[in-house]
Amino acid sequence: MSTLPPEYFEFKSEWESVPVQEKTINKLTERLRLIEMRLPGKQAEHSALVANTSVNKRTYKPKQEKAEKKCFRCHKPGHLAKKCYKKSSYSKRPEGDAFLCSEEVQDKDVWLADSGASAHMTTHKEYFL
Repeated sequence: MSTLPPEYFEFKSEWESVPVQEKTINKLTERLRLIEMRLPGKQAEHSALVANTSVNKRTYKPKQEKAEKKCFRCHKPGHLAKKCYKKSSYSKRPEGDAFLCSEEVQDKDVWLADSGASAHMTTHKEYFL
């Protein structure tokens, strides 16, 4: 609940007044969907932590003569390390993005709702179908 944007303030207050035995993930999901449908269609102004890796991004540098170039990997003239045939396995890794959101929870029965999550996790096997 702490990750919900300010538009959900009234919902959070209302949810806190629901009796504990009635707080289920199905009811939470249903209520969040109803609230979300009532919100104006504006883009979310919130963001998660983002890490972007780029292995082979190019920058402009003036061209040198091929004879002047010397590879830092094999030390042979005529090419640079990025075009060396002795490339390391690290350079073959694809670039990608990573999104991270973490929360330390002391109480086992606390649920954190994240509308932007692509995977939801729990330690309770009985919640799975």
